[in-house]
Amino acid sequence: VSHLTASSDLEGATHILLRLASHTPVGTIRATRHGGYYKLSRLVVLKEHRQHKFGRVLVEAHKAWIRADARAAGLPEAVIRCHSQLYVRPFYAR
Repeated sequence: VSHLTASSDLEGATHILLRLASHTPVGTIRATRHGGYYKLSRLVVLKEHRQHKFGRVLVEAHKAWIRADARAAGLPEAVIRCHSQLYVRPFYAR
């Protein structure tokens, strides 16, 4: 893994892009703040790269971004809610 890049869009969402050293994008995750909580959504890793645990790398980057954003916003804690399809629930339980 070479690059994790965070960028915000006009709706206030932050997208974290994971690229290989070759700059090939392999996955992304979306973070949004909704008042007192943060939402994790739109996690995707290209099928041919799923065996490398890049989903975990993206979730950890998401959590680090949330911690920093919560501190900057003066929030006493950061609650994260996952928005996903039920069939991927075991992934988030790890």
